Amino acid sequence: MRTDSGTLRLDPRFPVVWRSPTCLQIGVDRPRAHFARVSPAEEQMIHALTRGVSVEGLRMIGSRSHASERSVARLLARVAPALVGGAASSAEDRPLAGRTIALCGGAPARAIARLLGELGAVVLPAAEIGSPTEPADLALIASSWFTPPPEAAVWMQRDLPHVDVVFSDTEVTVGPFVTPGAGACLHCRERFRIDSDDSWPAIAGQLLGRPAPTEVPLTIARVVPLVASFCIDSLRGGASTAEGLVLHVDAVTGEVSESRLASHPECACRALPGTSMAPWSGSGTPRSPPTTAAAAGGPG
Repeated sequence: MRTDSGTLRLDPRFPVVWRSPTCLQIGVDRPRAHFARVSPAEEQMIHALTRGVSVEGLRMIGSRSHASERSVARLLARVAPALVGGAASSAEDRPLAGRTIALCGGAPARAIARLLGELGAVVLPAAEIGSPTEPADLALIASSWFTPPPEAAVWMQRDLPHVDVVFSDTEVTVGPFVTPGAGACLHCRERFRIDSDDSWPAIAGQLLGRPAPTEVPLTIARVVPLVASFCIDSLRGGASTAEGLVLHVDAVTGEVSESRLASHPECACRALPGTSMAPWSGSGTPRSPPTTAAAAGGPG
């Protein structure tokens, strides 16, 4: 309800408007406070709150207008939902407050981190997550072309829900939301991809370290709000947690479509939490050194 300086202030997003000469409301679409008969003291105090005032200052204004401390307290209780930092305002402005998100990736990840931080989340590099003193609610992986299986496996092993954002050449995908031990995982996606194209491991090995052409400011700006909404909804147990939901963002038009990812029958992702995923079984061989092939999820 107070700013960092201890000043009470009405949130400027919600205008103070008069319904009649004696009646006012704070906010338009969904009024945060409503006064049917505004007394001179209330009018003076509300005016002070639009500019910012301390509690003691508000009491002095009320006293000069012959309002009791009880009347001042009653007014503060009525306008509380409209104050900067009030409960309603905080819930809307900072829906990720109290949440910790582990994040790994390049430039897109930094843009995502900025917005998640503004929404209240504590965003930490993936390397800092895992100890009892630094638990996390969700891991977010921003990848170029594909998410290397080792990066996904670490969150399966830690039994931590995770989401990946993959930038490719014509689209960006967000999801699925993975809950270890339940539903499809990121390795399921790669197994299905190999089923449809057995050369995928070879292709993936050649893409390692190469930035995707969709990693440009315009596309990132389109994707970041979707990622934030996906994270918020997932942490609240909303529709984004529906099994296998994946968002596809067209890099040219910005159009968003949906698909569903099922569990692959040969994937070990339904094993007990803490069990690593099985290695890829694709027949392709990446055209790169053995260490690179392993990072790309080549045959193990």
